[in-house]
Amino acid sequence: MAAIHRIKTSSGAIRYRAQIRRKGYPTMSKNFPTKAAAREWARGVELDIATAAAKFKPDVEKHTFSELIGRYIEDAQPSKDQIRHIRWWDKHLGHKLLHDLKLSDFKEARRILQKEPKQLGGVRVQTLKQPRTPATVNRYCTAASVVLNYGTGKNDGPDGWLDRNPMRSLGKLKESKCQDVRLNLQLHRRKRSMV
Repeated sequence: MAAIHRIKTSSGAIRYRAQIRRKGYPTMSKNFPTKAAAREWARGVELDIATAAAKFKPDVEKHTFSELIGRYIEDAQPSKDQIRHIRWWDKHLGHKLLHDLKLSDFKEARRILQKEPKQLGGVRVQTLKQPRTPATVNRYCTAASVVLNYGTGKNDGPDGWLDRNPMRSLGKLKESKCQDVRLNLQLHRRKRSMV
């Protein structure tokens, strides 16, 4: 809905500014000598937006996933691990426009991620023969989901780049409990040795 503001110019004349703000569209405003003219213009522009005959396109049709990733890294300043995870998504899906991103894209990328060999980080990266664990794949998916949530305008992100997170309904992989069992055994042994 349009907002009409009464403005007093430096010469003392009264003007009316019609301003239209819609999610996914740029803010539009124009000044008029009468309030009726401002309302009429605003109705016309809102009708154009509603019928998709406006001369501008929503932001979602202009931006790529890579642009959203870049903006997120700049604004949120994530950790090095999160950046590494996000860069993986940038390499595989960064070229896609935001409105073209579908759940199936992320499922396919996740399959690729699962098959890639595990890497041990640090200064010198070592590639191992085993595939990545489900826990690691889940961390990568969480990083991408956080970026997409940022694109919906949550957490001070760019408003209107995305209507919703396409990864929202992507379930997590079942993680192994072996590591938890080993940690519990170590804790149990420490407690016994303290007694």
